[in-house]
Amino acid sequence: MTTRRTLLPIALLALCIGEPDGARAGDRELEILLVNMTPDPVSDEARACADRIRRVVRDGYTRVSQIGESALRRQVNDTSGEDFMAYAGERLQPVKQRESTWLDTVVLYDCRPNAQRADILIHPADGEPRRMRLRGVPIDGDLAAAMATRALAYGWIGFSP
Repeated sequence: MTTRRTLLPIALLALCIGEPDGARAGDRELEILLVNMTPDPVSDEARACADRIRRVVRDGYTRVSQIGESALRRQVNDTSGEDFMAYAGERLQPVKQRESTWLDTVVLYDCRPNAQRADILIHPADGEPRRMRLRGVPIDGDLAAAMATRALAYGWIGFSP
């Protein structure tokens, strides 16, 4: 009888708590590659903008990888320093493939608040690049966060767990 009295409250407590918020079958984070394409020398404002973009993306349901601009350009065979915003979807395929797996999304960004300009190229799982370009607009932390939030929303397009 003592065992039943002890186990009953424990069982009721377990039912009240419910299941944890952890991963479920078929559930996984968006695997995303972030590449800061802002040219050197970088100002403090540009660093803050890049940090804000990274923070927003990391706070999403994501697994973030990063490489530098030079490494990216080598992988896409860009030896002349082309405008990354002109990269077509197939151009970024070598970057998305990681050995036997694939990244879901690649995001390239250039944020220069001092020049009032920002560019973001998003290459989501559906293979169709999306582009955001701002000119002549004061870029503060809130606007950088809004751009990153929108880029992340585009990044989920075509995603399949």
